[in-house]
Amino acid sequence: MTQIFSQLGYNFNATKLGDANDPTGNRELELLKLKPTLHSWQYEALATNDLTGYMKNPVSNTIANLTSFVTSMNTIAFSTHLTILETQNL
Repeated sequence: MTQIFSQLGYNFNATKLGDANDPTGNRELELLKLKPTLHSWQYEALATNDLTGYMKNPVSNTIANLTSFVTSMNTIAFSTHLTILETQNL
């Protein structure tokens, strides 16, 4: 912390601030008391970078195909529209 304060030009007497100079206070102890948001097997998987064996999105292939189809339709519709405009000299 001292290095950060000196780099930022923090040069006034911080002792006059008392506990206000430490915004976290006992917050770290309170956080340790909280229930973990992940299960132990999730911590283990993250720690070992084990990303295999999890359910995949069942509709991802369908979404990819629909996206490709809609993109193709858009391309065809736009090029057809331009062709019609060119033939009408607009």
